[in-house]
This record gives sequence, C-alpha cells and structure tokens, in this order.
Amino acid sequence: MTSIRIDDAELSRGLAELQTRLVRLRPVLNDIGEQLLNSTRERFRSESAPDGSKWTPLSRRYAARKARKGRSKTLLQLNGYLFGSLTYQASDTEVRVGTNRPYARVHQFGGAIAVSPRSGSLKLRTDARGNLLKRGNLAVIANRRNKRFTVRDYVRSGFVVNIPARPFLGISQDDRVSIRLTVARYLEGN
Repeated sequence: MTSIRIDDAELSRGLAELQTRLVRLRPVLNDIGEQLLNSTRERFRSESAPDGSKWTPLSRRYAARKARKGRSKTLLQLNGYLFGSLTYQASDTEVRVGTNRPYARVHQFGGAIAVSPRSGSLKLRTDARGNLLKRGNLAVIANRRNKRFTVRDYVRSGFVVNIPARPFLGISQDDRVSIRLTVARYLEGN
C-alpha cells in the first residue's frame, strides 16, 4: 500500500503565505499598473485602440493647419501633455490607469465641442502713409512700442468641432494575458 505523508508545518506555512498574498495585493497591482501604463503609451506610438483598431486620422483641414505651423502629424500629441500625464495608482484593492488632463475624455470617447462666437479688435501696424504692414499676405500685429497702427474690429461666428473617439485607455487581449501571468507568478511566490 502506498502512503503519502503531509508535513503540516510546511503546508501551514504555504497556506499562511498564500493568505497574506491574497490580502496584500498592492505589489501585484503595482506590477499590473506598470504593464498597463506601458501598453497605453505604446498605443500612442502605434495610434491604435485597445482592441487593435487604428485611430481615426486627422481631418485634411486640421492636418494641413498643423503642417503649416510645423507641428507633428502624430495623433493626440500636439504638445505631448496628454502622453506625459499618463500615470497609474495602485492600492491593495485596485489599480487605476489614466490622466488628469480634462480634455482626455473627449479624445477617449469622442464628442462635439462648441466654440462660442466672439468679437474684438486688433491693432495692426501701418507705415507712414497708413498702409498695413504685411509679412507675406498677413498683416503685422502692433505692440505697445509701435506708434503707427490702425484698429480693426472683427467678429468670429461660433462653430462646432467634432472630435472622433481615439481610445487609448483600456485593456487589450495582450494585456489580459500579461495580467494573468503576473497574478499567477505572484500567487506562486515569484
């Protein structure tokens, strides 16, 4: 007859360690937070959503405007503030990945932004004869030191900017696999 001997002290230590690991989840949630933060940053580089779909490209008009100003064609990275603000927070019960930028929501989910109409006046530089000074086909704005200028009133009508959803937050299939492996290693004590 075959018998199996169980060392109760070893089993008890193992169960106690497992119980401690199940209560103190912050270490594993920190690891998961790092992984999700890295995959979110990678989405900015690949310009794709957690499901792998590509983000909607810039409108031709906005792309042309960015090009005229010498700005990057990269999506969601006009100045790099959104990308640079990505972070995570882990506790013993949860991990959160996100950003504190208020405009992140409209980029994640899409939406319409109403730009209010406005009016105002501009001081434009003139020469001694009262002609507008120009750089190319644009008038030069006067500053405090300029003595020759004319004032022009303007009215800008309101308009709506429709921003398509470009999801960057979320969990991809690769993230799910990575999280499962991380949790398994943690429970095994590795």
